[in-house]
Amino acid sequence: MDRLTKEQRHRNMAAIHGRDTKPEMIVRKFLFSRGFRYRLNHPRLPGHPDLVLRKYRTVIFVNGCFWHGHDNCKYFRLPKTYQIAENDNSFMAAEPEVSYGKIDK
Repeated sequence: MDRLTKEQRHRNMAAIHGRDTKPEMIVRKFLFSRGFRYRLNHPRLPGHPDLVLRKYRTVIFVNGCFWHGHDNCKYFRLPKTYQIAENDNSFMAAEPEVSYGKIDK
């Protein structure tokens, strides 16, 4: 089933981080330099958005090339399951009760 041993798979999966990724850091530096203040990975909002601009009632989900699937991008891989994509969609499903705008970058 799996080509890697249990220890190899554990090391690979431990190296994957969902926070403080390079695209996210670029967006955060840009926003901070322009005077925007934000909260990181707000747990109370559906989908756990990467950045929350509370003053503007806006959330930002930062997705790298892995998820965007730009044309001719060598980093894009279609996920085997769509459970992670459903995480972002959960924000849109709960939007009427949340009343925050959503930005995908």
